[in-house]
Amino acid sequence: MLNNLTSHAESTQEWNDNAKWIGVISGYTQENIANAPKFERKINGVNVAALDITLKEQLEIESEEFAKYYVAEDGTVYHTGYEVEGVVYYNAITSNIELRSIEITSQPTKTLYTKYDEVDIDGLVVIATYSDKSTKDITNICTFNPALTQVTKNVGDAIDIQVSYEGKIANEYITIKVKNWYETASSNINLNNTTPYVQEIIDGMTYYAPIPLVFTVSTNTNEDQISEGLVIVDNQNNQFVWIPVNDTLYNITSALNKTVTEKTALAYWEDNVNGTGAEGSGFNEPYPRSGWTKLEWDNMYISVMRYEGFYIGRYETGYEMKDGIKKPVVKSGVNVWKAVEWNDTNIMDVEPANETATYISRDMYKNTDEYGVVSTLIYGIQWDSVMNWAKCGNNMRDKNTYTATPSLTGAAYSTETIYDVNNNIYDLAGNVREWTMEALDSTGRVFRGGYYSDKKAISYRHNSILLPTYQQQGMGFRISLYVK
Repeated sequence: MLNNLTSHAESTQEWNDNAKWIGVISGYTQENIANAPKFERKINGVNVAALDITLKEQLEIESEEFAKYYVAEDGTVYHTGYEVEGVVYYNAITSNIELRSIEITSQPTKTLYTKYDEVDIDGLVVIATYSDKSTKDITNICTFNPALTQVTKNVGDAIDIQVSYEGKIANEYITIKVKNWYETASSNINLNNTTPYVQEIIDGMTYYAPIPLVFTVSTNTNEDQISEGLVIVDNQNNQFVWIPVNDTLYNITSALNKTVTEKTALAYWEDNVNGTGAEGSGFNEPYPRSGWTKLEWDNMYISVMRYEGFYIGRYETGYEMKDGIKKPVVKSGVNVWKAVEWNDTNIMDVEPANETATYISRDMYKNTDEYGVVSTLIYGIQWDSVMNWAKCGNNMRDKNTYTATPSLTGAAYSTETIYDVNNNIYDLAGNVREWTMEALDSTGRVFRGGYYSDKKAISYRHNSILLPTYQQQGMGFRISLYVK
């Protein structure tokens, strides 16, 4: 046995009578050596590691020499070493330890998912067993097929995930099931604990609206039903309205008079994400399709597809003063936030600057665990979905409702018979023009609706283009929310 040892340390020292054995583990036998304490090894006097001493049954080590060997976690068998003139040397024997099998000993805690969720393997334990009966936890280094990414299967599907490691396949699959989001709502930390969702049957189809963390459903008449414009309220009385995006027919004419027929609201969104643009040729959302605009769009799009809808501000964005600083609010009867730029530069891919419509919108509900939503400036396709859901795309604001200055939020430009409010959403055609995330080519950003001094009838679906730095008191914005 000793003749087969090869030097593990770089040394020209040879075995001689001056060498002495060290590290002999006394009091342990072949039966209980696995319980021996950890043991510090040195190579050329340098501390390397503390290794567990384990029994390797295939080594036919005679009893009197047994205590002179130990095995590292990688399967290498080491002689306990010798010392020459204060320097400790270790020798290694190449062992033939082989991986025999891998086993899932504990399945992941989470097995129910909604589409677009990230797969979570918390709770999973995978153990490898070797030919010497030793074991190793390989949970974090094994391979999964399909890879652990977003769930892309449809509701009702089951996904079997195979686990493998160094050519061995686990004894069983990880099986996850895809459910509707509302079937797992009670465990969704981003939703209200008491009332995680509202449901309503409309024209034979069941609609669901998630109620985010910190928000509650309005108790006012005609504000607690999806069909009437479901209103949610946060703890500061900011109010938003749910806009469904599902398989109902997209049934309005778009802002550029491009008729959309035989297409569902979901398909309309899918066209946009594939690069068609919400309004047709030259219009783009997101733009640019990289950087912060792409990341924000991707997260918003996934949320809309998962929950089949989104929230928009019930009112145009207003402000209240707190400690001398303007803070955005979505309430009735406050000053509208006007004369605001889309951004402070015409370079389209620059991160939003303070006091711009994009920055203020994103800042209202920052992406933290405190809220169940993320806020953004409203997207052009979201505006189109509002027109479709409220069936108000061809509505016109009366030409006689113009004024000299913007009104307070929620004033709902009115004559004796005409009010600018649909499905509990106010001022879509008036008060101030509203910036959106939509772009035309690489030059301008799209705004929607009319403004206070228009002396002509303005369609709710009206749009036009301005440079991002345009600033005039007729320019405002509306915030939208997507549920996390």
